[in-house]
Amino acid sequence: MASTTTSSAVPHSLSTDDKQRLRRSGWLLIASFAGFVLFVATLIVTGNGYDDALSEVAKQRGVGLNDLPAEAIAPVNHEYNEIWSGILPLCVIMVALGVYVAGVRLATTLREAGALGRVAVAAAAVMPVCWIVVFALEYSIGIDHPGRWLKVYDTLYDPAIALSTVAGSLALIGVIVVLRRAAVARRTGVVVAVLTVPVLVAAVAFGAPPVVPLLLAAIVGIVMVRTARSAVTA
Repeated sequence: MASTTTSSAVPHSLSTDDKQRLRRSGWLLIASFAGFVLFVATLIVTGNGYDDALSEVAKQRGVGLNDLPAEAIAPVNHEYNEIWSGILPLCVIMVALGVYVAGVRLATTLREAGALGRVAVAAAAVMPVCWIVVFALEYSIGIDHPGRWLKVYDTLYDPAIALSTVAGSLALIGVIVVLRRAAVARRTGVVVAVLTVPVLVAAVAFGAPPVVPLLLAAIVGIVMVRTARSAVTA
């Protein structure tokens, strides 16, 4: 019976160094998603009633949480968002997104990616910058007199989150293209690339956080690790 080729089959053109990079970058992409999940858990643990308070304000105004203006969020932030309680979540997400940047950087060294690799890394690097902006905006309207920051918050908060998701998705597409050139995760890459399109649309339309592109990157990372492991045992 003829053998079939899977998406984790070992490309013969990969050097030993490439296989090591493939494994390490795969684990980094997986770790970035795990780090974002940890970030969400940290927000829940350190929230201390913040989400419930916001939900109550939204209920009183008859709008969704995502439709609350800065002037409605400001009193809740002033009461609940102490700067020290936000340091841990900020550190967690900076580590998670920094790991993602490192994974993208390492993955794009598998082949001479040129401008594509540089663009992918630059796009990934936009993500932590966006989240620094997000946290800064959160605390800017939690101070005693946030008046001058309310309009800035309404203008930049949702776009910053959306931009982080778009940037992460574009970085992932860059990784997929580089992997395809190296004959790695070809079929998985096509599926992930197709799934990335609605993620981009949702990010622009609703300001979705980057958990989905990080999840898709982790799926690609699993295939990368499997491919590298198969190369070692082949």
